[in-house]
Amino acid sequence: MTRVETIELEVQSLSQEEFEELREWILKKDWQKWDQQIEEDAAAGSLIRSWRRLLPHIGLAKSREI
Repeated sequence: MTRVETIELEVQSLSQEEFEELREWILKKDWQKWDQQIEEDAAAGSLIRSWRRLLPHIGLAKSREI
């Protein structure tokens, strides 16, 4: 059995309250990783390069009713 399979079994045995606590913890960790990636990209200049590529296209998109 893999570690993930073992964790899955454990998660299934959690109470609703425990599951909600775990879910919040996982979401927080995920956002922390996202924030870290953004900071690394900003420090490396990646965000500036992306912004410069997108800038000419801002305002050109046409909205339409679906």
